[in-house]
Amino acid sequence: MASSSNRRGAAQTTLQWTTAEEITLCTAWCNAMDMYVTRDRQFRKGFWEEVYDNFKKDMGGTIRGYDAIVSK
Repeated sequence: MASSSNRRGAAQTTLQWTTAEEITLCTAWCNAMDMYVTRDRQFRKGFWEEVYDNFKKDMGGTIRGYDAIVSK
């Protein structure tokens, strides 16, 4: 059986989340949800991509990958 490939790459680390990262992720999720509701659920990109982009912007970059954000 062929192994499944992850289009975004494997997680780089298993570092514990800091309180600041968790708060920033919650804020990014809330902001994306507000946009999701006000735009009648019509995103150019997916909901979680919006959360990830908000998180990276608010953290000033991140060592967390997309999969770490989605699975949190």
